[in-house]
Amino acid sequence: MDLEVAYAFAQQSELQQNILEIYNQFENELGEYREELSLLNDINNQELASKLRSLMIEYFNIGHNWNFSKKQICLLQKYYEANILLSRCLYNDLIPNYISEEVAETILLPIAEIEKRKQSNS
Repeated sequence: MDLEVAYAFAQQSELQQNILEIYNQFENELGEYREELSLLNDINNQELASKLRSLMIEYFNIGHNWNFSKKQICLLQKYYEANILLSRCLYNDLIPNYISEEVAETILLPIAEIEKRKQSNS
């Protein structure tokens, strides 16, 4: 077995174990008293959500609280919509193949790398 595959499998197993522990803790705390523990339940749910968020950040690098401003959110929404439009154009053959290939090769590259490619192609 490849070392990277073994490492990924170990991480996945560890993640599954951590999630299962949190789930079991949650279930054990609620038990038979689900209705009677509504206030405590809210507190525990917040704690559970916090633990799950920490796992998501650790294992998948998602779930961060970025605290974007309204202007940043608006720009991200425009960026998202532009990518949807670009995807539709690429996959519906609305632009020539050579442009589609260039976009596909460079779309995820940092701007500095794109600039280097432009200079080397000139």
